[in-house]
Amino acid sequence: MTTLSITDAHGTRVEKIGAVVLVGRHWTCSVRVDAPGMPLHWVELRWRGDGWAWRVLAAEDDTRGTGDVLDGPWRALLPGGGRVRLGADASIALVEGGPPVLHAVDLIDGRVHEGADLAALLDLRVDGARTLESDEHEARRLEDGDVFVQEGRPYRLVGDARATDTVRSRVQVRHPRLRCDVDLAGEAATFTLGPRSATVRCAAVRVLAVYVQARISEPEDGGWRTAEAAWRAWVALGGPASSSPERLGWEKGRLRSAITRAGLVEATGLFETRRRDGVVVSRVALPPERLGVAIADD
Repeated sequence: MTTLSITDAHGTRVEKIGAVVLVGRHWTCSVRVDAPGMPLHWVELRWRGDGWAWRVLAAEDDTRGTGDVLDGPWRALLPGGGRVRLGADASIALVEGGPPVLHAVDLIDGRVHEGADLAALLDLRVDGARTLESDEHEARRLEDGDVFVQEGRPYRLVGDARATDTVRSRVQVRHPRLRCDVDLAGEAATFTLGPRSATVRCAAVRVLAVYVQARISEPEDGGWRTAEAAWRAWVALGGPASSSPERLGWEKGRLRSAITRAGLVEATGLFETRRRDGVVVSRVALPPERLGVAIADD
């Protein structure tokens, strides 16, 4: 993750940053600097797909910095390549300069959540992050800078490099030859397409085992399950009985996030939902012949 060193009246600190960063005194700046003469918006930093760049927004005559001149007002910003300074009182420098990583900042204590920690807060998909909801149709798609609340705590989402990265092709979960094998004892689900495969290991695999088992054991019925029936089966496989059927929506979101992070499949269509006789039912989207499940060690 990209980190920035900031020096101001309070000393020097290091912060993690997203793909677009405003530095200045105003509350809208993602990096706020407290120093004499600091403009409301001083400098902008931006990931440009192959590296970082910076430009001055205010106090140009008093700002000094290094870096090759790029297009327009932009200059290259390199890790260890020197500091951008405003007089003698404030400066910034790139510490780690790789592509920015999607993360969320706890607005109460400032803790940064990324990777598996972020997946526990959001449903991470190839086309963006969504809030975790018991009903996935109520999930809200989040953009860079959006604030969301999870279990009573507010967070701000900070964007990654996807705005400038080339979109990489992904194997869709409904690919006609994709296979999924679930090992409940190992909390693992392996997705295979020819020579390519990805294995997801997380507790949320248990909810996938419920629907895979239903799809295999009841092919004539299509493996459809109401939330209540799926929850009972989930508890029988080790899910906490103190929870409620709504918990499965959260588990599905965490599972989709883990699959997306595994890098093989786009998991939006992993589950199908419809109404049958006025009741909402769901099932795993893959057909029985492309599914396998091991519920316990032999």
